[in-house]
Parts: sequence; C-alpha cells; structure tokens
Amino acid sequence: MNPRRPASLLILGLVLTSAPPAFALVLPGGKAPGEPRKVDKLSDCWVGLEVPDAEVKSSNKKNKIIQKACNGSCTFDTQVCVNEATKKCTTVPALTGITVDNPALVPPSDLSGAHACGDSAALTATSGQKLTINVTASAASGGPDIDKFIFVCKKSKKSTVSCPPPPDMGCTATAVPDAACPPNAAGGPDEAIFTTLDHGTDLDNGWTGVSHNFPVPAKSQLKFCLSGCDAAGTTPCTANGPTGVGSLNTDTFGPPLPLIAGGVAVCVINLFTAPATGTANIVTGEMNGEVDLHSQVFITSATQVCPRCETGTCDSGKGMGHACHVDGSVTVTNSLASNKTFKLSKDCLPIGSPVATLTIPLPITSGTDHTPGTGGSKPCTENLAHGVPIADDGCSSAGCGTDNCTGISCVSMMEDPSNPSHMVCVDVKGGLSQSCCNNDTTVPCFQTRPGSPGINRTGRPVPPVTVTGATGDFPKLSAGEVTVATFCIAATGASNIDTVTGLPGPGAVIFNNDVCLVKAP
Repeated sequence: MNPRRPASLLILGLVLTSAPPAFALVLPGGKAPGEPRKVDKLSDCWVGLEVPDAEVKSSNKKNKIIQKACNGSCTFDTQVCVNEATKKCTTVPALTGITVDNPALVPPSDLSGAHACGDSAALTATSGQKLTINVTASAASGGPDIDKFIFVCKKSKKSTVSCPPPPDMGCTATAVPDAACPPNAAGGPDEAIFTTLDHGTDLDNGWTGVSHNFPVPAKSQLKFCLSGCDAAGTTPCTANGPTGVGSLNTDTFGPPLPLIAGGVAVCVINLFTAPATGTANIVTGEMNGEVDLHSQVFITSATQVCPRCETGTCDSGKGMGHACHVDGSVTVTNSLASNKTFKLSKDCLPIGSPVATLTIPLPITSGTDHTPGTGGSKPCTENLAHGVPIADDGCSSAGCGTDNCTGISCVSMMEDPSNPSHMVCVDVKGGLSQSCCNNDTTVPCFQTRPGSPGINRTGRPVPPVTVTGATGDFPKLSAGEVTVATFCIAATGASNIDTVTGLPGPGAVIFNNDVCLVKAP
C-alpha cells in the first residue's frame, strides 16, 4: 500500500459505490381521508416511503404502487424517509415525531429536516392482496403530514411471470458469494463485500476547505474474491476485485458522481484501469486495498449536476428516455434542484466531453494514514502544473484548529466511527468535520502549517463475528469497519475547479462500512 500516490478530489465519493442502493421510487404520500387539502399541500414532503422502482410501478396516484405477483406473492422492500420534496412543499422543519402503523417500518433517527431514511423492511403480500400503511409526521408548528399508502399485489393473467431478483437484505445467515468468485481452495471465505453505512463518512478535497465534508453514498458496495486464507484466519486473505464489462464490479467504479463546491458543479465518470486489489485479515478485521481509475470530469450546472435515473428511465444526458437501473444514490444539499436526492445510473451519462481525465491510484486502509505527498507544510507539490498557487489552508494567518467547528460545519454531533468514545461534528452537507479555521470556525481546513500535526485519518478494524442463524462459520460480519486514506490531488486544468477547491493539494476520506465475509455452502 502506498499512500503517497496522487489522487483526485472528484473520485473519492465513489469509493465503495459500485452496487445499487435498493431505493429509487419515492412515494411522498398524499391527502389522507379527512385531512384539509391546504394542510396536505404545505406538509406533504415531510415524510414518505421509498421502494425499488425496478420492481414496482406507480399508479396515477402518488401514494399507491402496484406489483405483479410472482409465484403467488409480492415483496416491497420499503423505507420510511423524511424530506421527500414535492412541487408545493419544498421545506421541511425539524420534526417532533413519526408514527407508522406497521411495526416492520422504522422511521429514521434524524428528524432535523434533512433527507434521511430508516432501515429497510420487506413488506409481503399474497396475489390479489392490498396492504395499507398509515404514516404521520409531526412538527412543533404547522402540519401534521398525514399519509396513507396502498401496496397492491396484482394477480397476473399470464401462467408464468418473470420474477424480479430478491432484495439485497445484507449480511444475513443465508448470504452466499457471487458466482464470479471461485471457491477459496484454502478453506476460508470466498468473498468480502464492503457496504457503506448512511453515517460517519467524510470526503475532504483541496486546501481551501470549500470542498470538504462531503458524505460518501450509503448502501454502496465493492466486492473482492478471496483466496489463500483458511477458515481460522491463520494467514491473511488475498483480495482481488475483478473489473471490466460483465465482471463482478463492472467496468466503471459506481455511477456518475454529482459534486458541487463553491457553486461549481461537476459530474464525474470513473473507469477502472485494473482489478481492485488488497489483503484481509479475517481474525482482526484489518483491511488494505487499492483501486486504480481514470476519472473523467464534466462541468455541468448546479441544478442538473448529473443525469438521474427516475422511474426506470434517464431524465437527461446521453441516455435521455432510455431504460436505466439505479446504481447509486446521494443527497447533494447544495444543489439548486428541488429534489436533492440523486438516483444515479451507469446508463445515464452526461453529454459533451470531459474537461479533464485524471489517473487515480487510490489506497485504502483500516489502519492510520498521514499527510500524503511530500508531507509537512504545503504537501502534494508533485503536480503543480496548471494549478493555483499552493497554500496550507484558507485560514489567513489564524491557522487551523482541532474539534473547533461550528455553524454549518457542525449542525449536529455523533460518535466518531473510528473512536466511539469521542464525539465529532457533522457538516450540513452530511460529512464529518474534524478541523476548522481559528478565525472562522465554519470553514473546514487541513492542519498542514509548520508545527501542525498534519493530516491524520485513522480507521478501525472490527473482528468479524458469525452472523446469527448461520449453520457454519460463515457468513461473518464486521459491523462498522472504518477504512481511510489520505492522498494528493493534481490540478484539473479548469481554473474554476482548481481555484475553488485549492488544487493541487491534499485530500482525505473516511468510509464507515459493514464488511460481509461469505462462503459457498
């Protein structure tokens, strides 16, 4: 592993984003019986449900979905979510509570008004059956948002119906490896599946601080075939993540990624240049790896950012109107779009030509990584060509502090995923805030001035535990495994991107993952 190689600000949000989150079809609900129409219009975006658009079709009513029965039943993988924007309702206050009359559906814990979802649940219905779900969201003033949702399992007129794949239920007792991973001849697990969590992630780019504190998309996966390790973990596993068309991880590293910093919007496509590689210790949970990419950067608008995959078709770009499958989802809080949750697809690509294509060797580790490049003051000077004048930070002469962020850089606090005994700030964009300028504690920064500790990011290996209900040693789960990286970012050559972000310059990333180790029966 080599943390001194150059990387790009624009690809890190895609680490571990190769697999689709399940949720794409948004049901904001609608006027419930007896609810005044005026109240409904003003509060209708407070709470809603999200379900896979690949498996269901919406009716002409926004609170009703229909699925054809498969083998006599239907499954609706569903989440309760807050902040589902509508034309009439675009602002969500802090909520005081959410009630759901189905105990399988658990509301999100974050009721601040930002987009957030509770855990997914598989709702089942038999052929011809209707399920009714009633959800109510309350706030200190206005509302409430009272919604009624109807799930219809429609009888099929055909004798046989093509059944959709079962929903990804995570690391369960019945989880098995993908067919692309051969049996591990040494007797250990055949595959490791990294899945990012919906909290505790962070992406920091460049020295100005403007492009810091982005979240990493949740429910995203990167998969490795394992070999060389036995079931007891006597020796580390060798990890290989096949890439390319039709491979385990396909030819692109997740879908196009929308990012906005300082009003400058970009859409990024990442192409694998080699298989993902690494090692894994199945006793301690220690993980190291590297992903090599070519990152294509497209300048777009703060409303469009990247094409979306909505209700099964691309809404714009090269594939506009064509069928698509959701391959990733991320909330872009500083987008000018009314709906800031972007459902993204590898089928929905931006038009035009990239302003830059960057070569990206990206290392990750569950250990500790330090200031990259040349280290010390003003690191990452190896790629100065076409960049803005390099600096340590954007803090004037005041310098960069530690655990001192306030305002939009600290809208809430949470346990540090790398050190749960320590509390850390959460930025309004959703990422973590480690350090801010002493003269303006709302501005994030890196501590790279002379005498400062530099950039330090520490992961957390979690020893895998056999999943409850497993009939053997596997599947095993490392819940809340944290991997990190520091890296150098070359200039893109686009002055608006380089000036806003501070390129060339350093970067850092934190991933909060569940890691599932699976073995064929």
